[in-house]
Amino acid sequence: MIWLLRHGDAEREGDENARRLTERGEREAEVAGRVLAALGIRIDITLSSPKARALDTARIVCAQLGIDHDPTDALGGGDFDAEELAG
Repeated sequence: MIWLLRHGDAEREGDENARRLTERGEREAEVAGRVLAALGIRIDITLSSPKARALDTARIVCAQLGIDHDPTDALGGGDFDAEELAG
């Protein structure tokens, strides 16, 4: 099964790659992680965009699940090649 999670609320201004989560976005990510953990969801691998808001979201969610996350440029925008993710 594939779980997709969009980043939490992020700053509206600034460099597209550097916009961080707001306090609200951090809370949203923490709740998402707690819910996944409470549901007993088992995650084998977690990939995230290298953009700051995605990294922040992945870090917070994965901390709730006790797992690591793996940023990948393949999810950074632009052309998407699913085979690149399969490595």
